[in-house]
Amino acid sequence: MTWTRRRWRRLVVVVIGAAIASATAYAYTAGGTAPATHAGFGTRSIGAYTVSGASYTLNATSPQDVDSVQLSFSGTLPTAGTTVKVQLYAGGPFHACGAPSGGSVTCTTSGETAVGATQLTVVAVN
Repeated sequence: MTWTRRRWRRLVVVVIGAAIASATAYAYTAGGTAPATHAGFGTRSIGAYTVSGASYTLNATSPQDVDSVQLSFSGTLPTAGTTVKVQLYAGGPFHACGAPSGGSVTCTTSGETAVGATQLTVVAVN
C-alpha cells in the first residue's frame, strides 16, 4: 500500500498537534510551585497535676445551685499561665477557672445544680 500525499499530510498534522499538546501540558505542570514545608514526629513526657481537694460554694439564694468550685493542688502546682477548666457531670459543659494562685484555683460554675454534679473532671493545661 502506498502512502499518498494526503495521508502524509494527515500524519504530519497529527504529529505536530501531539507535540503542541504535550508541550502545552508540560508548560502548565512545570509552572506550578509548592511552598517548602516540614513534617516531623516527636515525643515528650506529660506531667500530671494532682487535685488534693475540692470544695463547692452553693448559691446563697438558691442553695440547690453550685456557684463555684475551689480546687487545691498538691505536688506540682499550676502556674499563672495554666488554663484550668472543670466539668461537673459527664457530657456537661466545661467551666473556666481563674488564674491559679498558691496551689489553688476557683472555677465559676453558674447554672449547675448540686444534684446534677455527679462527676468532677478537671483539665489543666500549661
